[in-house]
Amino acid sequence: MHREPVALATSIVRNSVALMAVGLLAKGMGLVIAVLIARFLGPSAMGVFALLFSIALLIEYVAPLGLQDVLIRDVAAHPRARVRLWSQASKLALAASLVPAAAFLVAAYLYREDATLRSSLLTLAFGMPCSAMALVSQSVLQGMEKILYITWTTFLTRIASLVALIVMLMQGMGVESAFISRVMFQATSAAFFAWMILRNPPEPADAAHPGIALARTMPFAVNRLLTESSTRAPLLLL
Repeated sequence: MHREPVALATSIVRNSVALMAVGLLAKGMGLVIAVLIARFLGPSAMGVFALLFSIALLIEYVAPLGLQDVLIRDVAAHPRARVRLWSQASKLALAASLVPAAAFLVAAYLYREDATLRSSLLTLAFGMPCSAMALVSQSVLQGMEKILYITWTTFLTRIASLVALIVMLMQGMGVESAFISRVMFQATSAAFFAWMILRNPPEPADAAHPGIALARTMPFAVNRLLTESSTRAPLLLL
């Protein structure tokens, strides 16, 4: 069923503003975390955080293999297949996230003499599957046009993770506290997103969606890799 032009335009504007708010919140929260790390732990810890954070962001956005871009369109076109699409994409994203998680585990072993660095790398390894689930689930919700739900969930979980970070810093924890709070945000977001997707599942359509094909997702994955690499390269060099 097609919506009226005014209703469609209103929906587009509302969703665009909500997604922009999510992006601004992410950027703002990153700045706040950086200030807290510098204030509590000093410039050396800030350097370690900036390096690991840039690497983690690059890997997190590329690890789902471009599933985010395909899911938004497929769920919007086949809303009654959302649960099956989410399930298939989640399995693929989780499997793909195990590769960078293993790499972080190896790095943690190699830097095992540095307790803070080792703890940070272990936390990043544990957070890779959480990040993959959060990104995949968010894409499904975007296809369902649950943008306001994404916005409010992201806002509340980020505030909760920020409070947890402040508590950990005040108790004397190091750089790993920033990554622990990030994993908390990713895990809780993924849980709330999955709850909304699985809530009141629709009856499957007669003409079922064929499913997620990696051949369709890989061009998006390459594009994300190039885009994120060009964005993160200056930070990594610094």
